[in-house]
Amino acid sequence: MKLEGNYVINASCTRVYAAIGNPSVLALCVSNIKSIETESEGVFKVVLDISVGIVKGTLRGKIKLLNPRPNQAVTIKVEMQTPVGRLSGTGDLTLNDISNKKKEMTQINWSSKSPLGVLVAILGSQTVISVAQSQADLFFSKLEIELQKSEG
Repeated sequence: MKLEGNYVINASCTRVYAAIGNPSVLALCVSNIKSIETESEGVFKVVLDISVGIVKGTLRGKIKLLNPRPNQAVTIKVEMQTPVGRLSGTGDLTLNDISNKKKEMTQINWSSKSPLGVLVAILGSQTVISVAQSQADLFFSKLEIELQKSEG
């Protein structure tokens, strides 16, 4: 299953990139996260709760930042143990400076490839796509809020 989209954030590419690699910021932006801690550079251990339809439970796993190109792009790999088995997926983020003379702005283009076969079988593909899209939108809107807070 492939998902993609874009989001414009009122902050520089440098600030957006730094925030994506900051576990304190991720803790505020990832929905239902219970804990996040740095395991090594670019690797975070996470625990979060999931509740999508009849699938409910606690997930434990890792978020890895791969192929970093500072202030330009990063691949995010997620590996989680779910109540119905292992789940892994990757997402590519590309940051593009779209600043004008008055404001620093970044367009984030993202795409994700996730083998969500078990969830699709249980919930249906349209439900999984809808939830994934809304979670991505929520993540980026929370990221922008956190960047605005740290600016002032």
